[in-house]
Amino acid sequence: MNASPNLTLKQQRFIEEYQVDGNGTQAVLRAGYKTKHPAEMAYGLLRNTKVKHTLQDAQNARSERLQMQVDLTVKQYIELKEKALEASDYQTALRTLNQLAKHLKIFEHYHSTPLLEAVEKDPNNLEELVHQFLWINTSLGNWSYVLRALELKVKLAGKEKGELNYEEILGSLESAA
Repeated sequence: MNASPNLTLKQQRFIEEYQVDGNGTQAVLRAGYKTKHPAEMAYGLLRNTKVKHTLQDAQNARSERLQMQVDLTVKQYIELKEKALEASDYQTALRTLNQLAKHLKIFEHYHSTPLLEAVEKDPNNLEELVHQFLWINTSLGNWSYVLRALELKVKLAGKEKGELNYEEILGSLESAA
């Protein structure tokens, strides 16, 4: 952090320490303040206009550095994927894309949507529900659930619609969850 002429050395040190864990009380102590009431001192420092603005600037700079690191990581994943595709190593390319999606948490909030839509559309269509359950857990890499969903899919395929034991199927789904 650049030294600010408007701040004391202890205030500058407080800002540096505050960024470590966001704990004002501990930042006061680590910055070298001698007080019996570090929480109150932290409160006062965080309300100080100069400290507040300098802290905000430092946090903005840190956010920019983190974003640059994310951008670099994404670039490296994409380069690795491109090299794998050039070498016709599709498995590595797919794993790279999967890791990138997990790193960026791209699909986290989209996973439940197809399952919910399938339930709303036809809650009695167990084949579609199992298919969506299988898709979600495959994309999340939950392989034990994928195996259970595949077992259930085999059971569904092997029985006539009239012969399905829904209690058994629901029990399999519950044990998978």
